[in-house]
Formats: sequence, C-alpha cells, structure tokens
Amino acid sequence: MTRVSLSKIVGAASPDRWSQVHTFEPSHEKLSSHGTLLLVVLLQALESPEDNDVDMPSFGKEVIQRFHEQYYGVEARDVSVLTHLVDTVKVVSHEFEQVVVHLVAGVFLPTETPGRLGVCYFAGVGSGSCVVLRDDRLYRVLAVDGREESRKSGKVVVASGFVKSGDVLLLGSGEFFRLVSPELLRKSLLLRDPDEISSVLAPQVHGTQESSGVAAVIASFGKALRDEATLVSGPEERERAEASESATAPELDGGKTRFFWTRLAGFWERARKGVAHLRRRPTGSPALEEGEIIVRGEERRHRRLMFSVAFSLLVLLGLSIFFGWRRRVEEGREQAFGAIWEVADHQYNEALTLIELNPLRSRALLSQAKQQIEEGLSDTAAAFSKAHRERLSDRLEEISLMLEQVSGEHRIEEADVFLDLSLVRSNTYAEALGLHEDTLVVLDRASGVLLRMSVANKSADSVGGGPLLSEAQLASVYAGRGFVISDSGVVEVSLSRKTSAVVVEPDPEWGGIVDLEVFGGNLYLLDRDNGEIFQYQGTEGGFGPRRRWFGEGIVPDLSGAVAMAIDGDIWVLTNDDILHFRRGVPEVFSITGLDVPFVEPVALYTDDDSERLYVLDRGNRRVVVLDKSGEYRKQYLWDGIRSVSDMVVSETEGKILLLSGSDIYEIGFRE
Repeated sequence: MTRVSLSKIVGAASPDRWSQVHTFEPSHEKLSSHGTLLLVVLLQALESPEDNDVDMPSFGKEVIQRFHEQYYGVEARDVSVLTHLVDTVKVVSHEFEQVVVHLVAGVFLPTETPGRLGVCYFAGVGSGSCVVLRDDRLYRVLAVDGREESRKSGKVVVASGFVKSGDVLLLGSGEFFRLVSPELLRKSLLLRDPDEISSVLAPQVHGTQESSGVAAVIASFGKALRDEATLVSGPEERERAEASESATAPELDGGKTRFFWTRLAGFWERARKGVAHLRRRPTGSPALEEGEIIVRGEERRHRRLMFSVAFSLLVLLGLSIFFGWRRRVEEGREQAFGAIWEVADHQYNEALTLIELNPLRSRALLSQAKQQIEEGLSDTAAAFSKAHRERLSDRLEEISLMLEQVSGEHRIEEADVFLDLSLVRSNTYAEALGLHEDTLVVLDRASGVLLRMSVANKSADSVGGGPLLSEAQLASVYAGRGFVISDSGVVEVSLSRKTSAVVVEPDPEWGGIVDLEVFGGNLYLLDRDNGEIFQYQGTEGGFGPRRRWFGEGIVPDLSGAVAMAIDGDIWVLTNDDILHFRRGVPEVFSITGLDVPFVEPVALYTDDDSERLYVLDRGNRRVVVLDKSGEYRKQYLWDGIRSVSDMVVSETEGKILLLSGSDIYEIGFRE
C-alpha cells in the first residue's frame, strides 16, 4: 500500500481572481482505474474589477464540480488515463466562457512494480507548474505557458512519470510560482512533511498584498505500514482466530486443500483421544500373562499411532514447503512481468497520446516499449507464465503495427509495372530518367537512344540516337528539350523534331560529372572531383560559357556527391547526407527523425512545385520522403529497389517511378 500525505495553500480571493485546490481519493475500484486526483484551479475575470459582475466563488465551485463529474463520472473506455485527463481539462477549460480558466491537474495511479509506488499523469492549461523533489534535487516536470496567446489557443500541456518512495510533489498556479523563489521552494520541500512545508510557504504567500490567484497542493509519497497482528489468548479468542485462519486459507485445486485440512484435524483429534485413553488405563488389574499381552498390543497401536502422526506431519511439512516454493515462484514471475509491463505499457499509452502532438516523440516511445518487451521475452532467466508471455506478445504485435503507422513505413509486396520499355523499342535496357511536368525521358546508355513518353497517358516513342548519343551517361528534360552528356559534350535533343546537336563542347576543366540538370533555361553540371557546380546560362542560340555557381570563397566538400535536384535552390545528395545551397551559399540543413541512415543512396528528386525531397536509398531498399526542413515524413520499402538505377516523382499523378532495366515500376502515394 502507498501512503499519500497532502497539504494545501490557497491565497485570498479578489474581485477579479479566485483560486482553490481540490483533492479526491475514490474507492478501490475507481482508484485502480482513475487514480487519486490533485487539482489546482485559478479563475481570472475577463473584464476589469470595476466592470466585473461575475460571482467568482460560485463559478469556481461549479468548475471544480464539473471537473470532478467529467473525470470520475465518465467511463474512459478504450483510452488511457492520460488521454482521459487531457480530454477532461479540454472540456472544462472551454465550457466556461465568462472567465479565463487555468487548470493544473495530476492523477496518481498506485502500482505494485518493485521500486516504484505508481505512475503520475499531469495535464495543464492556462498557467501553472508542477515540480518534484527526488533525492534532494528539485525537478520541474510540467510548465504551462501563461502567455495570452497560449491561453487563447487552449493548448493542453502533458507530462507523466513514475513515483518513488520519498518523492514530494507540488502542483501550483502561475501566481504561486511567481511569488515563491526556486531556492525557497527547494529548501521547504526538503522538510518532506506536507504540513511543515505549508507552514513555511504559507507566510511567504499570505505576507504579500497580491496573494489572490495563489493555489498549491503538496503531496508526499511513501509506503504504508501494515497493521500489527492482534494477540490471541483464551479459548474463545483462540477458536475465533482458528476460524479466521481457516476462512483465509487459500483454496487450491477446487477445495482439495480444505478437505485435506479437515481430514487431518479429525485424525489429530482421534489420536489425541487415543493417547488420553492409554493414560487413563486402570492400574489395579492382576499381573496375568493375558494382561501383559493386552498391554503390548496397546503399545504397538500407540507406536503405529505416533508413526502415523509423524508421517502426517512430514507430509504437511512437505506440502507447506512445496506451496511456499510455488508461491515464491509465482511472486517472482509477477515481479519480472510487472517490471517489464509497467514501463512498456506506460510508454505505449503515452505514445498514443502524442501521435498528433509530437510524432517523433511518439515513435521514440514506441521503439523503447518494443525493445523493452523484446529483451524481456528473449531473456531466458525471466520464466514468464504462459498467460504473461501471451500478454507481452500481443502488446508487442500492437506496438509493431502502431510503429509502422507512426513511422510512416509502407511495405510494398510487389510494385506495379508502369511501362514495359520493350513494347516501345525492343531490347531496350535503360539506366537514366529525366522528368519535367508531364514529359519523361529515358536513356538507354548501351544503345545510345533517348525515349520520350507522357506520364499521364503512357504514350511513348524514340526521339534521339546516333553517334552524338553514343556512351551517353546522364539525362534531363526541360520545355520540350532533352539533354544528355556524352563523349561529344552536352547534347540537346529536340523532342518534337527528333534532332540532336552539341550545345556545350567537352571541357578539359571537367572532372567527374555525376549529374546533369536543367532549370529555368540554365544548364547545371555537378562535378564531384572538382567540388564544383558549373552553370551555363541559357541564351537564344544555346548556352553561354562555363561559370562557377558557388559564391566567392565557398568551397564545399562534394567528394561524396552522387546526385542533385533543383527547385530554385540546389540540393546535393551525398553518400550519407543531403546538402542545401541557396544562391551559391550553404544553408543550415539536417535530417531529423530518420531511424536508419542512408546506405548507398543513388537518386534525389524535387521540383519547384513540391514541398518534399525524395531519396532513392538502394542499400536499404527504400524511398525516403522528407520535408524541405529536413523532417522525416515516410518511407516506401520494396525488395525490388535493389536493382533500381534511377527515380523520378510525379506528385500530380501521385506516383514514384522507378527504373529497373527494361521496366519502369510505379509506387502510388500512401497516407
């Protein structure tokens, strides 16, 4: 059992502010499902004291009564305690429009976990805080922002955590924490006893002129002492005690244990009467041989009786040892199960609450809960019962399914074929793609052939070939013009006239060109060896001379560059990261929320109409989707990606197109 000691501090009311503390510990059934409630309420008038005609005390009592009814009166089925508490705070804070409602609520659920007394859940709106003293150190576990814009938004701040013996908890309004310094608060809480703490803090609060709006509740937690056993003396008391012990003895195997004890008691009573009878045998009978024979017979019966009693006692001792061992084994199993279940269940329920508020935190909690259960199930020393093992396995399956949803993981069993290139041109084996609006170009490097098609209707034909495209490596498309880079230089292919011409001659300054893009009529080449991006300004007859795109003095490390994408800014994909540049200058950019780093990324796609970055991560057989802020959004996993060479994305059609030899596959967008 857990002992919770409470004390309250409440300031004086004023015409425009009223505060109060409400605590409630329900009966056993509600205590296990809803817990003990600690509530701090502050009401603030919407108008000035002169114009305010609201009866603040009446409103305050109604707020407390409404909160109590909403939390304990409404059954919270299929939702966690934290979710139910948050819903109650939201309902009550929005229900009273005549005043501004500030609430800081805490719920304590007792548990039987070793080393922990229970779990506390907190929710707050308006202004206020919650602090805890543990191991002589003061921690702030909840801080509700009291700014006006935060109050108007109605945002509920949540927190939760385990409670240990010796913890001292304080929930208070924003006005309380404004008047009491952290140092004084810590020194006061070190007293441990809530009444002594109140005696120190109350004068600090009531000694000021502005004590209205002050409210705080102090709670200390410890293990409750068991009641001492009543001493038993006299026959009547002994009979009552024996009857009580019989009534509380555990029934095992459908009442067999009760039957055993009843038979043993009868046997013992008969043995006691037999021994008494032997002691009362007459002593004045003649010393005849027959008498000696009778005496010896009684002695043998006496020996048999004593042997039976001793044997029965040995059986009783063996049964006691067996049942004691069995009870200790069950207790050990319960403790091992509880140590895992309490933590994993708490993390799971908190993760469900944070799915919309903080997806990254929710995913981290689910991952921790999954690891906790997996390690417990794999621990050979933890001998769980069959029921416990099934319960953990079921929860592990629930966590895995929820983790897939929160993680945005979409597993593709078999991707659909978007287009079989052999139907457009036989023996086609393509390696590079380029997309602009609805026009897709496909480069067959070995044959030196460029294909064109429409993403919307899949109409396709061959538009370029011949010596100029021989050994072509990269492909791009812009405004009806296809571009490839080959031994002849940069070759432009007219998609309408199906003609080819060199627009940029080979340059001895080029190192290792790993990507080619056209944006806004300008041509860009990513040179990994030189660590440069070369820009060729579009002109009326072709392109101008080569120039560095990076600003003066900017020399980025592009030694790991593999691809780039342009949306006005330039994004460069490296072996393990993405670099962001704007107007020739690096921008701060980092990827967050991605559980597994890139392994052999080969393609990057975005455009000026998209808010996303798409990365073809061939090593992990996935396509990763990121915000342009770097935040992870989702990923599509398909084993066939191991043979994919290039990727483009049509957000208009809602498709990711993947090139693999003679086939282009498609993966449809999923929420």
